[in-house]
Amino acid sequence: MAAAEADLLCHLDHHHPHTVEGLSRLIPARHLQGVRQVRPVRLDRHGVVLRLELSTGDRDVRLNFRVPLRHPAELGAQVEELLRHARGCRARHAR
Repeated sequence: MAAAEADLLCHLDHHHPHTVEGLSRLIPARHLQGVRQVRPVRLDRHGVVLRLELSTGDRDVRLNFRVPLRHPAELGAQVEELLRHARGCRARHAR
């Protein structure tokens, strides 16, 4: 993963802002107050770290994958699983 991390993060940040937005739904609302932007900053076999950019400083939040990645090609499936979970959380809160 280390060899592919920078390319994957740049791709996620620049070409998939909707995915980053979806992942941010997994962060408790109290942590999102005052956030100007959310950006992916780290990626390893265990999860992705999103940086919450605030006017008062930044906060990093880690989202763990259900299963550690064995290969970068597995990243898409793990991100999709996180997004499914995020959609489920939003649906439960909307009730």
